[in-house]
Amino acid sequence: MFLPYAIERPLGIRPWATIGLIAVNVLVFAAMIPLNDMSRELVYLRWGFVPEEAARAHTLFTSQFLHGGLLHLAGNMFFLWIFGRTVEERLGLWRYLAFYVAAGVLAGLTHMAFVGDDASDIPCVGASGAISGLLGAFLVLAPTVRVRCLYVWISFVQPIYGKVRVPAVVFLGGWFGGQLLYGLLLSDMPEVMGVAFWAHVGGFVFGSVVVGSGPTARALRRLARAQGREARWRSIRRAGTTGDWARATELLDKACAQDKSPGAHLARARAQLQAGRTAKAQAQALLALRAAARARRPGDLAGAYALLQATVHGQQDGEALHPGLRDRDCLSAARALRTLGQVRACQALLLAALGRYPLSEETPRFLYELGDLCLARQDTSCAERAFGLLQGLYPESTLARSVAWSGGRPQLM
Repeated sequence: MFLPYAIERPLGIRPWATIGLIAVNVLVFAAMIPLNDMSRELVYLRWGFVPEEAARAHTLFTSQFLHGGLLHLAGNMFFLWIFGRTVEERLGLWRYLAFYVAAGVLAGLTHMAFVGDDASDIPCVGASGAISGLLGAFLVLAPTVRVRCLYVWISFVQPIYGKVRVPAVVFLGGWFGGQLLYGLLLSDMPEVMGVAFWAHVGGFVFGSVVVGSGPTARALRRLARAQGREARWRSIRRAGTTGDWARATELLDKACAQDKSPGAHLARARAQLQAGRTAKAQAQALLALRAAARARRPGDLAGAYALLQATVHGQQDGEALHPGLRDRDCLSAARALRTLGQVRACQALLLAALGRYPLSEETPRFLYELGDLCLARQDTSCAERAFGLLQGLYPESTLARSVAWSGGRPQLM
């Protein structure tokens, strides 16, 4: 037997809808505790879903909040808490509630379609049909998330037990297969059934199909991904606002594990720096700078360069370049700074890059960019020195030939 007790996935929201559903179920159950057996049976008959009385359609809803005993309630609420929160995060509060109720209704109708005549007058109660819909949705939305389970194997020698982690697709696929098998084997045996297995099957199929196929499903998946990303960023921002940068860094690492965009690297670098992990912040800032250069995003590139320089004795300019900056990194950063109008920082960076890489492949470009920047700033003496060095050191280069002199002053052709 496998009993799930946790999932290995950080949650970016407070699951108010799931908490509310659990609270309502517990309150309804608590309200029935003082009743005697006869009164309790009357409640089940009045508000539970009886297949042969399908005309009372409202019971498809009310039956979802009634339970036959403490273990019945505890088991359902346990599964709702473990798997429902992730589905709520992906769908959003109101869509999640609508999905939950719809899954419960479809589960009840499936039970009515497959239940035998001998059991058609037995009230069907419990949230398991709706929760089965959440399990089907979870299978589609997060199939690779690991589920932590306790396992128990009863043998003739001694029981074997322990903990194991399995992908959600394995655990939920096995669970669904078991419900389907029990439904097929026990559907004609109401005296030993006691569980609406076909309601579980119907709810699970509804959840997986609605989220897993068709235009509605595609829209739901897009919404779920967007909702999940927004929830994670809300959690990260909340951790940063409270100063818990270690937590913010942990959440960022998990949220951006597969995201190689400049913005993701830059966000991680800033969080690492705030958490005091300078070496890791520098590594992420370099990745952000190079990714931004490839993506032609000057804003992220300049931000990564500024953050990188801030880790070098607090420098914000180009006077003390970070040792990890390559010559082409310096060139990309200089162009981004100029694009953003930060001409002083651009000039300082170009001068520092020339000091570090006086004879690299990018040196002609450094000299040309510096001369062009000086011309734009009307600093002719700086431009003359830069273009003079360019033509003196690299006379045959295309860049050198593009510079002409008029009245002793450089001009670009």
